[in-house]
Amino acid sequence: MRPAKHLGLLQYTMRERLRRLDVMAAAACLAYPAREGRVTLSYVVIELLSAWTEFLRTYFLSCILNPKRVRGGRVRATTFVGATFNDAMTVAMTLHKHRMALPAGGVWHRRDEPTWFNPHVFLTSCQALGVSNIAQIQNALSAQTRVMIDLPAFRNYVAHRNENSARSARRIAAHYTIPGFKHPLQVLCTLPHRRPQPLLREWISDLDVLVEFLCA
Repeated sequence: MRPAKHLGLLQYTMRERLRRLDVMAAAACLAYPAREGRVTLSYVVIELLSAWTEFLRTYFLSCILNPKRVRGGRVRATTFVGATFNDAMTVAMTLHKHRMALPAGGVWHRRDEPTWFNPHVFLTSCQALGVSNIAQIQNALSAQTRVMIDLPAFRNYVAHRNENSARSARRIAAHYTIPGFKHPLQVLCTLPHRRPQPLLREWISDLDVLVEFLCA
């Protein structure tokens, strides 16, 4: 995903990734607890957080291009005085990693960047650019969904699979009225209270809505 002068392109690219992951999630939930289902569930969780992280990072960088919004108008970075994406990243790095020095080559390493999936990091970085649609971003991030909190916890579980990460994942189940004694991957395949589809697919739908709000 690359920075774009039209947020509709970011929205389209992200939605295509979400669509593919949703198809995989649906099949994995049907296959669980078979090995194929477990492996696919883990893959989807990792890729879902990766896609969301990449979208937020790309959205932030796109803001310095004065991109068109889907419903009209443009986003303007009113306080940004730089000229490049690296300059924009310097704004975020100064805000969230102020003790880290710029590498000798003058370009920030991707591995050193802030945790973009953290809503606070994304919001405050956009605020530091003075983006003209900051109220829209604030409204999107305040949506009634826990995906931005809970998806990273499950990603941590599938990446490390230790007792602490498993315990954290099982605790999350209570927020969706899902019995906490279930295996973390089984939690992802279970329908939350009064919801029509498994939790993992609910998260994918929630991210799709967030993307729409941010790009509108």
